[in-house]
Amino acid sequence: MLQPPTDNLYKFLAIFGLIVMLLSVYIPLQRLESLERNNTQRSVMYKPILEKAKVLSEFALTELNCVIHKASKNIANDNPSVENPCVRAEREKDRAITAKKDFEAIKEKNTSLEAEHAFLLSQYLFYRALGLVAGLIGLVLCVAGFWLWYVRLQRYLDIASRENA
Repeated sequence: MLQPPTDNLYKFLAIFGLIVMLLSVYIPLQRLESLERNNTQRSVMYKPILEKAKVLSEFALTELNCVIHKASKNIANDNPSVENPCVRAEREKDRAITAKKDFEAIKEKNTSLEAEHAFLLSQYLFYRALGLVAGLIGLVLCVAGFWLWYVRLQRYLDIASRENA
């Protein structure tokens, strides 16, 4: 089993600082990965939203053509060679109603993904700032621990081992 160096406080300080530095890099990267995973889910959601919006906009255009056709029918005689847009609007009405329901369901799910994204983004920014601070503290602890260990102990142990040899 791996045990921390408890024989010397300086070694413990140095290794603890090294572990803090590593964790200060790992944790923000882990949060960034979950944020990217959420972004991927959101981008996949936009394709069905755009498809349903296209169906709804086509139906709205067909209804507008129907209204224009009715208005022009009141003004001039009806031209039998032109297809009646009102017939087409009636054919597409069921498709548009289904598309509107699907659009609302997808939009609601996308809203929850947006809220999750905002939460993950705030969490990532917090851990990134915390990681910077912890990384600096870990660096200072690591350098101080190794320096103090060498200056106060290891240098004298090396001199003593050379004299004994």
